[in-house]
Order: sequence, then C-alpha cells, then structure tokens
Amino acid sequence: MSKKISKALLMARLIARFGLLRAIDEPFELAETVSPVTILDDLARAVYVGNATVNISAGAATAFTVPDGKRWRLHVFQKPATSGTTVAIYVNDPVSGRDVTIVAAGGAAVTQHLYGVPCDRGWLIRVSQGAGGDTSVGVQLLYEEEDAY
Repeated sequence: MSKKISKALLMARLIARFGLLRAIDEPFELAETVSPVTILDDLARAVYVGNATVNISAGAATAFTVPDGKRWRLHVFQKPATSGTTVAIYVNDPVSGRDVTIVAAGGAAVTQHLYGVPCDRGWLIRVSQGAGGDTSVGVQLLYEEEDAY
C-alpha cells in the first residue's frame, strides 16, 4: 500500500532537511513533475569476482592490490575453513602504513558481507594468521571497480 504525502507536508520536510530559507515575497514552489536521474558513475563501475591463493606461512600475504588509476568497493569476502586458528583479512593503505581489519575469521569458513568498503589505488587486501597452522589459503572477493581520477 502506498503512503500519500501532501504537497504541503513534503515542502515542510524539504525545508527542514535542507535548511531552506524563504526569499522575501517569493514562495517555494514544488513542480508536479517527475525527473528521472541516472548516476553515471554507477553505470561506469564494473563488478568482478577475484580469486587468489596466498601463502600465509610467514604470517601474512597480499591477496589483492587495487591497480593504479582504479578505486574499489569491497562487497563480499569468502575463505574456506583453515587449520590455523587466527585468520584475519585486512585492508592496508601503503601510503599511511595503516591497516583496518575487515574480517576476523578464525579457522572457520567465512562469507563476510562488506557493504562497499572503499579502497583507493595501491591499497592492499591482505590475509594473515596469528596462531600458525596454515601455509596457504584460497580467498574470493566480490568488488566493484571504477576509474580514479
């Protein structure tokens, strides 16, 4: 069932949300037309599934690197069950040297929804283990890629 909203209520909400101020002797007007909008950046974005097998016997390894001239939005990360007890997946900004853990997975199989985590060009998606036990692990990543200007 659709909800009906009066023109006056809609104007009141717009005025409150955007802090609109009335100009002297000029009332607000709300056109009774619908203008469709397309966000061109969304159309230019490509969707990929990346697969990598990384050797984490030394503690950590890079699974994916955002290419120069590109920007990624991470959506889903998957890994199978592993024998190691501590497996973390993190994003690394090599310019600042800072990491953000996006999945603390342990040894269980994991499918983690990431809801568009942004990654700039040159950023690394790394896999690590803290308790040993694994030599390599296969990982999959669903991501969007767009040009970075």
